[in-house]
Formats: sequence, C-alpha cells, structure tokens
Amino acid sequence: MANDCLVTKLKENVSNENLQFLGKMVIDIPIQITDSRALQLYFNKNTTITLQGDGHFTNSAGTENLGKSLEYTTPGQLLRVYVSQGTHDKVLIDKYSVTGLIIGSCSIDFNALDYSSIDTLYCSYNTVGSLANVLENNTLTILSATNINNSPSITELGKGTNLVNITLNNSSPIAGNLEEMLISQLTDGGRTSGELSMQFNGTGVKFHALPFSDRRMKAVFSATGITCINLKNSQTSAEYVLSTDTWTYYD
Repeated sequence: MANDCLVTKLKENVSNENLQFLGKMVIDIPIQITDSRALQLYFNKNTTITLQGDGHFTNSAGTENLGKSLEYTTPGQLLRVYVSQGTHDKVLIDKYSVTGLIIGSCSIDFNALDYSSIDTLYCSYNTVGSLANVLENNTLTILSATNINNSPSITELGKGTNLVNITLNNSSPIAGNLEEMLISQLTDGGRTSGELSMQFNGTGVKFHALPFSDRRMKAVFSATGITCINLKNSQTSAEYVLSTDTWTYYD
C-alpha cells in the first residue's frame, strides 16, 4: 500500500514573530525594568545571538548601539549581553550550544531547553513550561530559581543526578519529602559519590516530616549511603544507611 505524503508550500518570508524557530530558544526581555535587560550566557561553540523588537544590543552603560546581532567566539567563556530599552524585545540563542543561562527576570519557556546541554540555570518570575526533560537528560548541575510558579517536582529533581546545587526560593510548593529525592538519586540514579547543596526557602519541601523552609543542607553521597550536613553549622543532621534502608536524624 502506498504511503500518503503531505506537501505544504510556505512563503520564503514569514512575518509572524510568534512562530517557533528551529533550534533556537527565545528569551523575552521585560519592558519596565532596566537592570533586568541584561543576560549572562555561556556556549560550548561559536554562535550568533540575535535580537527581535525595536531595541538593540548595547554596552553596560546603554550608550552604544551594537545592532541586532552579536557574534560569540569564546566557547566556555562568559558573555554579558545588554539590551536597550524597547518593547517586545526577544533574544534568540542556539539551544543546542547554550550551556549557561543567568537571566534574572527575563521570561523563558523551560520546554525550549529540551535536548539542550544546559548545565547552569539562574532564573526568576517569568517562566513557563517544565524542566522534567532537562533534568532527565541529566546535564543540569546548578539550578537557582526565585518566585517561579512551575517548580520541578521531587520526582523530577531526583532524576538530576549531576546536580550539585539546588536553590528554590519562594517558588511554587513541591509535594514530597527530601529523603525520597536523595534516596532516588542514590538507588535509582546510581549516585554513589559527590555532593549536592540545597536550599528550598518558602516551598513545600519537607525533611524528617518538618518543613525545609530556610534550611540550607548538603548531601554527601557514597556507595554505602548518604550523609546530610547542615550548612549553617557544618554539623551532621542526618545519615542514611543503604544496607538497612534506615535514616538517623540528629536535629
């Protein structure tokens, strides 16, 4: 039986700027906050950063017009990007080569990071989508988010066995206990070494049946279990023994 084939014909030029760009991630720049019109970006190869809207790239003082396109030629090095005051400005970056995003109050869709190699993400406020696939791809090492309403779940965080730092401040509640996430990383994810620092201020995370709010803790993984250390006083707060599947709490 013959296979049906649908052929579509599109115009070479399309004026709809809301269409998704293949291989690109869109960062929406806020209008009203001058300090938030700055980005810090890392890439693993040479790439071009472009801008849509009535603004332009500028210097930190906002006194230069650098046009709507920037060339990045220093893989692995920090690039600071500044956008002039404008409306409906969007920065387009290569999603497959970006490794670090420090974007303040700029708006992003977490879904756009699927299949990326992102390892560092700092964001706040204006986020949509899910980090589930990013965490499952297991490239993320640093996650810092403030006042977002789409926090990853305990189950999703458990899949991020390369995470070394999680900071979720005043963000949407996360159901579940921190012990579940740590054990999942140890037993399901095979995380038998390394450390994970955590702060979950204002979320619904619990540890030892108590709210984790405003607590800072470090989990140290080994082949035999997990040691949790209170970062405020450097004292052991809990230990998990793999062979007996038991927790011992000290605070």
